Amino acid sequence: MKSLKSLFVCLVILLAMHSNALAVPNTQATLDILYVKTTGTSINSCANWGDACDLQSALNYIGPAYEVWVAAGTYKPGMVREATFQLKNRIEVYGGFPDTGDPTWEDRDWELFPTVLSGDIGTGGVIDDNSYHVVTGSGVDGTAILDGFTISDGNANGDNSPHDKGGGMYNDTGSPALTDVTFISNTARQGGGMSNFLSSTSLNNVIFRSNTAIIDGGGMYNMNSGPTLTDVTFSSNTASQGGGMSNSNSTPILTGVTFNSNTATAGGGGGMYNTESSPELTDVTFSSNTSGIGGGMLNAGGSPKLTDVTFSDNTAAEGGGMSNVVSSPSLTNVIFSSNSANSDGGGMYNNSSSPTLSNVTFSGNTASFNGGGMHNYNISSPTLTNVTFSGNTADLGAGMHNYNNSSPTLINVTFSENTASLGGGIYINLFSSVTIRNSIFWGNGGGQIEVDPQGGGDIDYSLIDGGCPLAQGCGSSIYTDPLLGPLADNGGFTLTHALGEGSPAIDTGDPSICPATDQRGYYRPIDGDGNGTATCDMGAYEYGSSPRQFLFLPFIAR
Repeated sequence: MKSLKSLFVCLVILLAMHSNALAVPNTQATLDILYVKTTGTSINSCANWGDACDLQSALNYIGPAYEVWVAAGTYKPGMVREATFQLKNRIEVYGGFPDTGDPTWEDRDWELFPTVLSGDIGTGGVIDDNSYHVVTGSGVDGTAILDGFTISDGNANGDNSPHDKGGGMYNDTGSPALTDVTFISNTARQGGGMSNFLSSTSLNNVIFRSNTAIIDGGGMYNMNSGPTLTDVTFSSNTASQGGGMSNSNSTPILTGVTFNSNTATAGGGGGMYNTESSPELTDVTFSSNTSGIGGGMLNAGGSPKLTDVTFSDNTAAEGGGMSNVVSSPSLTNVIFSSNSANSDGGGMYNNSSSPTLSNVTFSGNTASFNGGGMHNYNISSPTLTNVTFSGNTADLGAGMHNYNNSSPTLINVTFSENTASLGGGIYINLFSSVTIRNSIFWGNGGGQIEVDPQGGGDIDYSLIDGGCPLAQGCGSSIYTDPLLGPLADNGGFTLTHALGEGSPAIDTGDPSICPATDQRGYYRPIDGDGNGTATCDMGAYEYGSSPRQFLFLPFIAR
């Protein structure tokens, strides 16, 4: 009988073990929780709020994986400048808990209960004795999490690396994950807020505000790195170059990021400065940034990719919105609005560069001298397809100015309501030549296309106010009113000038050169004149078209 009872007990135990093995683990429940308060000490157990420890003790706790809950207040990494809060793998650090009572996870609110990691370890208000790096994420992976903190008053002003980089946070060969973090009032020679070297840091809902770098990257400096930024804001940061962000041989990915009121004091890139870098930007805004070259962005080499990006109210001597030097950026669905240049290129300045632009609008940009919308200089050869220039101003070439062997190609581009002393639409100067197809030049002040005796062009299938500007003629071009509507939201990401009913630009474009869509992303070609044959319209807008639609079919596994 005892044997049967023993066998029964064993079976019950085995079944229980099997059941537990099949259960899905509760991640939060399997992690130990360590509690931290400003009043905590290293001799406390960290086991509960009543026996909370200090933050360094919690980070140094030996365990396979755990969470650190940090109560509101200000925490400093130590007494010497080398002291830092070093993140570790499989340790999740959460701020934003009330500093009184026995708060639970549901009580956490990082905005209501600010938790500050401060580098102000010496004399208060004196930065020369502050921590080099408030936080360090070197050598960690994505399981090292920092969530719900403000990082302030780091000062990486050392003479040598790494103490000259990343006042707020320094990452060397690390991939920490940051959420709901604010970097404010940090300084460094490079990367006032954060510096990444050979790192792939992940940032979600992070703010960089009022950080300063003596050289590169007031907010962030990336070298040989590929961080991922989602819903991140750079505001009021300052550096010699790259006021908001500076990238060197790097490939950051930005989604939903804002650059506002950042400044590059000596070099370029008020918002972003890229050196031999190819960042990818989607749904990004550059506004009210300032620099000498490239108020919003300066690209020196590399091939940045921009989609759904807006440049507005940025200012520079050259390239108020963007400046490209030996660079080949790709722009799709991009707006340049109300940017200004004290010299050339209110919207964009190209120097020995070949950007590709599709579905782009330049409106209300100004340049004191040349190229209110775009200035092309020194063997630049941009390609523009489905682009609108409207309401831009300059002395020469309000829409576009071309100089010194530049050779842009324009396909289905509209120039209207731009104003210059000469060349309200385009000015072609000094050995430059422009290829123009399916484009409209109408209602520009100062003439439509001004061609210098040393300039030239190849124009065909276009509509030009006042006639052809070339001695050799303009092929199958026409010269009657296209009945353009005002610059307006006619669909798509950018503003466009719609063609009115009966416009001579309808169905008169070159059938051999017809983009699949217009500037709005609507289908081309459409039979707009009702003659039974669909032919591409001139200009950036296709009359009578509708948005592209996609049919999603169910997947059937076999």
